[in-house]
Amino acid sequence: MNTKTKQNKPFEVIYQNEVWTITDIWEDVDKKPCWYQGYIIRNGVKFSQDFYPSDFKTEITLKDLLHEVRNDGLYDGWGDCLSWLFSLADYLTDQGFVVPSDWEFKQSPLGSNSEDYNYQTLVELKPSEDVLSQFGEILWRYRSMLKQAEKDY
Repeated sequence: MNTKTKQNKPFEVIYQNEVWTITDIWEDVDKKPCWYQGYIIRNGVKFSQDFYPSDFKTEITLKDLLHEVRNDGLYDGWGDCLSWLFSLADYLTDQGFVVPSDWEFKQSPLGSNSEDYNYQTLVELKPSEDVLSQFGEILWRYRSMLKQAEKDY
């Protein structure tokens, strides 16, 4: 028998190059997702659809990760950029990946800030090392641009 699990927080997925919001998960007796219910709004009209786990791509792309950053907003360019860089460096370190030396990152003696929203986003998405590296390069370039424009503090 399948049971419906209401999500505490809806989440977004990419389906056929569109961003859909998933609101409900139906699980089987082993608590494995067997289908999802979600919606998309196009031109002010809400379209609902059922999805199966195989409908969603399994590998997160750089575009998906950048979409998450844009979703969160970059209201404070410098602060938001550094927040993402610290979260990324913590996550890279925790995963055993190399943090570029020019970032001059030294992890806190207290360990990662794993409660941070950006860190949690990386945990949920589980991007590959290659995607994380590309993401870091973009953030570092953005940081350099902000610094050159004297928008750092």
